[in-house]
Amino acid sequence: MRVAMRTSLRMMLMEARDGVPGGLGEALCSLLAAGVYANTLGADFCYDDSRAITSNQDLRPDVPWTRVFYDDFWGTPLSHSGSHKSFRPLCTLSFRLNFALGGLEPWGYHLANVLLHAACTAVYTRLTCTLLPPLPWGILAGLLFAVHPVHTEAVAGVVGRADVGAGLFFLLSLLAYARYCRARDAQPDGEHHHHHNDHHNHHQHHQHQQQHHNNQRHHRTNGVPLPPTGCRDRSPVTEAGTQDGAVPCRERHTNGNAHGSHGNHAGGGLVGGGGGGGGGGGSLRRRRRWWRWAWLGCSVLCAVSSMLWKEQGVTVLAVCAVYDVLVHSRLALGELLPLLYKRGYGAQREGLLALTLGSVLLLGLRLRWMCGGPPSFSGSDNPAADSPDTLTRALTFHYLPAANVALLLCPATLSFDWSMDAVPLVRSLRDPRNVATGLLYLGLAAFLWCILRGLRHRKRAHRDGQPLLHKSKTNGASCSEHGGGSANGGAPPPPSPPPPPPPPPSPPPLTTAAVKNGGRKSNGAAGPEGRRAPRPRSERTLNAAIASLAMLVLPFVPATNLFFYVGFVMAERVLYIPSMGYCLLVAAGARALANAGGAASSSSSSSSAAGAGGAPSPGCGRRRRRLRRVLLGAVTGGLLAVHAARTVHRNRDWASEEALYRAGIATNPAKAWGNLGNVLKSQGKVAEAEHAYRNALHHRGNMADMLYNLGLLLQEENRLNEALYYYKLAIGARPTLASAYLNTGIVLVSQGKASEAQIVFRACADIPDERLKDPQAHMTSVASCLYNLGKVLHEQDLHQEAIEVFNEALKKMPRQFGPQSLYNMMGEAHTRLGRLAEAERWYQESLLSKPDHVPAHLTYAKLLSATNRKVEAERLFLKAIDLDPAKANTYMHYAQFLVEQSRFLEAAGVAEKASQQDSTDFETVFSTAHMCRQAGLNHAAEKYYRQAAQLRPNHSTALMNLGAILHLNGLLEEAENHYLRALRLKPDDSITHSNLQKLRKIMEKQGRPGVVHGGHK
Repeated sequence: MRVAMRTSLRMMLMEARDGVPGGLGEALCSLLAAGVYANTLGADFCYDDSRAITSNQDLRPDVPWTRVFYDDFWGTPLSHSGSHKSFRPLCTLSFRLNFALGGLEPWGYHLANVLLHAACTAVYTRLTCTLLPPLPWGILAGLLFAVHPVHTEAVAGVVGRADVGAGLFFLLSLLAYARYCRARDAQPDGEHHHHHNDHHNHHQHHQHQQQHHNNQRHHRTNGVPLPPTGCRDRSPVTEAGTQDGAVPCRERHTNGNAHGSHGNHAGGGLVGGGGGGGGGGGSLRRRRRWWRWAWLGCSVLCAVSSMLWKEQGVTVLAVCAVYDVLVHSRLALGELLPLLYKRGYGAQREGLLALTLGSVLLLGLRLRWMCGGPPSFSGSDNPAADSPDTLTRALTFHYLPAANVALLLCPATLSFDWSMDAVPLVRSLRDPRNVATGLLYLGLAAFLWCILRGLRHRKRAHRDGQPLLHKSKTNGASCSEHGGGSANGGAPPPPSPPPPPPPPPSPPPLTTAAVKNGGRKSNGAAGPEGRRAPRPRSERTLNAAIASLAMLVLPFVPATNLFFYVGFVMAERVLYIPSMGYCLLVAAGARALANAGGAASSSSSSSSAAGAGGAPSPGCGRRRRRLRRVLLGAVTGGLLAVHAARTVHRNRDWASEEALYRAGIATNPAKAWGNLGNVLKSQGKVAEAEHAYRNALHHRGNMADMLYNLGLLLQEENRLNEALYYYKLAIGARPTLASAYLNTGIVLVSQGKASEAQIVFRACADIPDERLKDPQAHMTSVASCLYNLGKVLHEQDLHQEAIEVFNEALKKMPRQFGPQSLYNMMGEAHTRLGRLAEAERWYQESLLSKPDHVPAHLTYAKLLSATNRKVEAERLFLKAIDLDPAKANTYMHYAQFLVEQSRFLEAAGVAEKASQQDSTDFETVFSTAHMCRQAGLNHAAEKYYRQAAQLRPNHSTALMNLGAILHLNGLLEEAENHYLRALRLKPDDSITHSNLQKLRKIMEKQGRPGVVHGGHK
């Protein structure tokens, strides 16, 4: 009874190790992935999000959705020389969907990112649970991927969705290709199952297999397991053979077809017979062939989708090739060359040919879609690429992979941007960072050597008809004969029964060339009673190591500057896909450590006990293994906890741009201080913003953007001379910075230097937009320069020249440029030339482009008034006031219209509303006083004239009018004083002289002495 209970418990443990029922592992890892990023749902748009989302016109419903296939990720046409060439239409379409559902509300964008990461984690866990035993190693890899802090940029930053989406389809493509491999090798016909023509070897092997046919339920295949009809197929990607400690399904063979085909080796794990046995055989073959091509097509389609999320995704085709050759087909290195031409490798060639053709086609189309060559980047984006020294470039580019590996190993220091001097150039061989470079490549070489040794060991084992050695030097793990309880860290199996008499002599070794596709290579020698040794742990670890290295290295190759220069130094979101290989490698290494020395200890203790004549005592070995696994569990648990805490904390940095940039000051001070200055300025913290800009320039003084931003801040503070100084420095640092030219011209106009401003505006208009990082922003500034140049000419009464400049602006303005002001100025220029019909057309165009454009309402209303359409004019004036009731200018235009209609009282009332809105504007206050005087409201007029004189104490006209209204109101002495002040400012003003003479005559009649001043009495 006790034996039965122990056996039942051991079987339950074995089944648990074979898999987690109902996708529980995937669900657990997915929920954890969503949980650690839940605090990003309230975050704002940060950093690159503004350009890719908030200012990207391709997201707007008025732009055709097909534009995403002609513009890059940032909204620049791919055909433009300054395009980033980042073709990611599926990601942009997902942003467009977000915009359609919630506009620019960040919450929906962040929710989509979190859900995508959770889905990616679930699929990744599915993959790792088929390459490693699910409990705990496969799930450990999934948990580590879910919480790794290096993913925060990809998940917390909305732009990182491109990497997450590419990662999801990367995994789906790999899983689909694994299913294709299984369906391909399950073909019952001889199309892909050629046998070696050594008939003698095949005959002996066939007899050997017939001898043990009754025990096929213990048989394991060399490739991916092919469960027979009725067996549950859990894993789309799986090791050859069953999981460690798993009980294999019972194979179903018909008596006549179990070995009837030369291509169907009894150890191949094929389903069904070779070619006969019933009328349904042809239909079964057709169905299997259909599924085979369906899975292959699905894999390529997912690879295309991954590439359309982000270019990095196309590398999945190379990973699939590595999986097919080294993991699924388990070929040795010596078979790679025969794979190209020998007949026995038809199945592998089919898959590899499809992968090769798909890669060539996708890369060709991608290059064709780049429209004119690779992108160009500024020197600050990738300083090493811009370095003229070959040694510096070589040392830096070789060091950068080591820096990226350091981010995976210890993500304590993270940054939103690693450009500029965040990673200083490695300029000499004496730089201590070269040690990290050497360690990386030595470690990689050692890892490759271990894999190559494992491949040679596997080939030798297959050639000799034996499983891999029980004590493998590949990972240090020992393998028991039955992959039972000890395979995954459980209790060892019960003592085996005494071995039966030795079997007949074994047939000659079955070489790897003997059976390639249909008849799979056997996994081990036939044991007692025809049982085959289960797959040893070392081989499973070997396959996991191969897959992890492929997923770690191959997706990272495009970022290494090996084939072309990239526009960044390091980018954490680029590590999203390579981190899949890293997490799998950590889990495989943890499994190797957990199993290291277990069987060796058991074997040594058994030998000692046997030599002493006693029974083996495994207690000491079990205690050591248990202690080692407890320690390993504590370490991995602590690693997961630390990573999760770091991720949650880092997410807080991505909650707002201010927090993000403050966190980045330590790693990239120049970029972080500059961007922080922009944020502080938008918050109205001008002094702090200026301090931030100056700090940025202290760290890197030639940043044109920072020089321009500081100049803009100083201009807004009316420190015009300082602003001009920094604008000139910005232009010197980057002669193509059109916005600096624009604001320089505006400052010069405000200083009354119109001729200098015209030169600057014209210079800006002639700057080409080739190879600029943001050509649309550049052309916006160019169009604005032409608009301002036209205004200057218009104010100089050069209306025809102004119209020509406005027409040039219309030709150069980008599609996101608001043309309403330009149209309105065109209308004003035509009005001045007397072309009223043409002017009206442009006013209407302005209102069509922006129906709430107040200046167009006012100018169009004036035109209607001039053409005696008073009712329509008044309607437009009133609508302008409704659109902008806080703007004094709208009231004043309407008041002037009322004055023209001799409606003086109404005009005075409207003008007083204007002065209430803007009591600091001299023109508004002065005009209000004048209208009140026209309406006979002399005391109100006096109030506003006094206010105007206070605003401009040295304005002679204001003083003269104040004297006149005081004269009318009987305040003669005060009126005389203001007349005299006006004459001191403008001695030859005849009106003031006339008014003063009239005033003194009145004063003489009243017996009041006049004031003697400047010869006037």
